[in-house]
Amino acid sequence: MRKKSFGMKDLAEFFGVSTSTISRALNPLQQHLISSDLVTKIKEKAKDVSFTINPHASSLKSSKTKMIGVVIADILNPIFPPIIKGIQGRLKEEGYIAIIVFCDNDQDEALSEIKKLIAQQVDGLILTSAFIKDKGVIESLKAEVPLVLLSRTIEDSHLVDNVLNDEDYGIQLGIRHLDSLGHKEIAHFSGPNDISPSIERRQSFIRICKEKGIIGHIFDCKKLSINSGIRAARDFLSSNSKATAIFAGNDLIALGIIKYFQRKGIRVPEDISVMGINNMLFSDTLSPALTTVEIPYQDLGTYSASMILDSIEKPTKIKKRILLSPRLIVRESVVPPAVISN
Repeated sequence: MRKKSFGMKDLAEFFGVSTSTISRALNPLQQHLISSDLVTKIKEKAKDVSFTINPHASSLKSSKTKMIGVVIADILNPIFPPIIKGIQGRLKEEGYIAIIVFCDNDQDEALSEIKKLIAQQVDGLILTSAFIKDKGVIESLKAEVPLVLLSRTIEDSHLVDNVLNDEDYGIQLGIRHLDSLGHKEIAHFSGPNDISPSIERRQSFIRICKEKGIIGHIFDCKKLSINSGIRAARDFLSSNSKATAIFAGNDLIALGIIKYFQRKGIRVPEDISVMGINNMLFSDTLSPALTTVEIPYQDLGTYSASMILDSIEKPTKIKKRILLSPRLIVRESVVPPAVISN
């Protein structure tokens, strides 16, 4: 005689609790809502009767919510408006909406926001906030929510879908331009060492300088911010570096460098050239207008939205990686090195 299957209602009746309590006990993201002792008992019984539950299975969701959670790393960084525009534009085409939250580049804050988004049963997540070792990504994978990492990735990047800028090519473009103008000693103001773009840019800078016979110097910036650029510019002057050009880790750092140099009476580009990465909004209106490597942020947003929609409609274990190419934007902040007369 065939054994009757043991369902959620049966578990609820066995323990004298509601089906929602059973659901919470078997959902890693909601187990904290009930006692750990009851969680253990329910999990043991569920295992004994071969009952499993997927918190995002169709039995718990009658239909899609048409909502995508988007975690933005830093709302004050001008790169994010075009990213959001790209995401929202693509989602709108398919009748989805973006729920946008901010984490101020804080892992714990991102994790908290991700848990809230999952609790709202978003159909997918797009994260711009990933660190190399990221708590929020781990939680998202556990919850089996479709996930795309935009502009940043994790150490085990093969576990997730990625839409990324080609950082190595961007550094090549910048160094090639500086080299063509005669700069043979260049400083790189590198961003934080716990996010993938900064790590890749630093590694590429060191490798490409070596290949071209350029003397390269690294100055660390703890954040991708104006203030970090100011602090690193101060360290640069104290070091007595002979670099004739600075390749900043992003445009905000470059802005901080120029700001500090102007305070000290150092002229850009007459005394030293400065270039950035991003082509953030209004970088062409700075004085001097900033030479930079443009990252196609709106396209990154559009592709990430398309990728998350594909993941929702056609789930697959094979993870995808899209790499977009940056381009060089030549403006006034970079010129040939100054000739120092004896």
